[in-house]
Amino acid sequence: MLSKLRCPKCKANVFYVYREDGAKAYFHVGEDYKPFPLYGQSAEDLDGLDFSKIRCKTCSWVGSPNDLLPARSG
Repeated sequence: MLSKLRCPKCKANVFYVYREDGAKAYFHVGEDYKPFPLYGQSAEDLDGLDFSKIRCKTCSWVGSPNDLLPARSG
């Protein structure tokens, strides 16, 4: 199982970007800094989206996947 990176502000691990139609696309970010789908979604749900600026689902944080924190150990 791929470890999920966390929000630097609230420590949540679900993020989103806006699609062209204004809908939100939710995802996790793995330790390789690449987005991957939530359970029950397919990878195609994330195809063609811009992940350079992501948003935390839980708080107001907005930033780059490179700014995320590693998953908790143990």
